[in-house]
Amino acid sequence: MIEYHRAVADLLQSHSDPSHCWRELLRLVGQSSLGKFEGIEIEADIHDLAGQLRTIWSHEPIPPSVTFLYFGLYDRYQQAPATTHVGFYVSGGDGDPTHELTTGNLAYLPMRRQLDSNVLNQVKGAKPDSTDQADLFEYALMLGGAALVSRAAVESLAISLPVYAGFDSGDFVLASRQ
Repeated sequence: MIEYHRAVADLLQSHSDPSHCWRELLRLVGQSSLGKFEGIEIEADIHDLAGQLRTIWSHEPIPPSVTFLYFGLYDRYQQAPATTHVGFYVSGGDGDPTHELTTGNLAYLPMRRQLDSNVLNQVKGAKPDSTDQADLFEYALMLGGAALVSRAAVESLAISLPVYAGFDSGDFVLASRQ
């Protein structure tokens, strides 16, 4: 998956338009906006995520010491009926992002940090045609989708901190453009 990590990171750095970047992410995993991902409205998801962030930050503002934001992904299990959902949250750090994200030591963890993303839920619910395709959806499309909607939502709120997104298991990317 290393080559897909690099490809996702490169796409995020080279495309500022969220809709275009989403189409390129789909192309990266061998999909189009039709088929499994028909009807995904990336702009609507960004708007919704921005509203969720606005609410979180109105109750628990970003401390002045925070130097970057992190949007984390994990599998959230539901026992009855047995299903896996997307766990997605916002947090932040006040030091070296690589060190803090590698160790999981983040200074800013709002109590109500959980987020919901229609895009990520649709990716999670997509029925892959093969094990390889499932891995691509779970890795490249989830990572790229989370980074893309997070970056765009933060930008729409005029927050000028670097944005990272990644999996709690370790891999992350810089979502904001350098």
